[in-house]
Amino acid sequence: MNIRRLLTTAAILALSAGMLFLTLKRRAVPPLDKSNPSSARAGSSKRTEVAKPSPKGLAVPTPEISESVRVVLAESPYLQRKRAILALGKNLSLADCEALCNFLRAPIPAEEETVSAALKNSVMEQMRGQRQLAGTWHQTLIGLAEDVRMHEVIRDYAFQHMVDWYEEVLRDESFKLAREDMRKALWSALDQTTAAISGTALLSLYHLSAQEPLIEPAGVRSAALKLMSRESAPEGSKITALQVCGQMRVAEALPTARDWAQSGGSISLRAAAIAALGLMGETSDLKLLAEIGPDAATGALNSAVTAAMKKLAERNKG
Repeated sequence: MNIRRLLTTAAILALSAGMLFLTLKRRAVPPLDKSNPSSARAGSSKRTEVAKPSPKGLAVPTPEISESVRVVLAESPYLQRKRAILALGKNLSLADCEALCNFLRAPIPAEEETVSAALKNSVMEQMRGQRQLAGTWHQTLIGLAEDVRMHEVIRDYAFQHMVDWYEEVLRDESFKLAREDMRKALWSALDQTTAAISGTALLSLYHLSAQEPLIEPAGVRSAALKLMSRESAPEGSKITALQVCGQMRVAEALPTARDWAQSGGSISLRAAAIAALGLMGETSDLKLLAEIGPDAATGALNSAVTAAMKKLAERNKG
């Protein structure tokens, strides 16, 4: 299953529990161009050269930054900055790339959280595959993802883009060490206490395990079961872990899934447990599902029970 679909499902469940778990949509990325011509520029964007004082008081030119990047960095209206980001292209100069990386690392003002997060997500989309950053983009993403001072949403986005970049360079031996660094960052993130981070890391490892032999499915199953069972884990992480357990048919998770389906506390957790039973339950679980009544206030479990029973019945035919 595509990681975006998994993240979207987890997001719906987590948001209904009152938690913030943002997702982004995958966009097609052009093939990686490893050439690095000195004349690389951001399309036809006009450039301005800014001078700064030298130690001797002489004006020394600083690297040029394109006008499009200046619009992105300025306090311009959101749509204007968004259009500028989409027009950046994949041939940015090193100065442009450095300016945008600094933009990604900058703190998000509390009053601009939603707008800034959306813009930074769009910038990450454009930065992936930039030939000026081919060898260091993974380091930038890891730095963003692991910086506990960074806004949680930006850290979560960085992990998602890390998976995109990993897939982009999966078969390229020149990125062997970069892939190793990204794997280490994903495994380490499983210990994060924030809801989105550990869940995104787990989903990322699950997604990559189907393509990367160095990420063993057995390790992902064990990590999912451990995260689901961790008492201190936020509910969003438990929902994500349970989802992965269901997808990977982790039988050891069945007792917990049954308990949560019947009395898991929040509607989100119960719905996730019911869905997991549909994916990995036994024939006897049909009776359990049939006995689960809809939530008295909202009837929110109706569709989850119906879908789970249908899947379980189909799986156990014959």
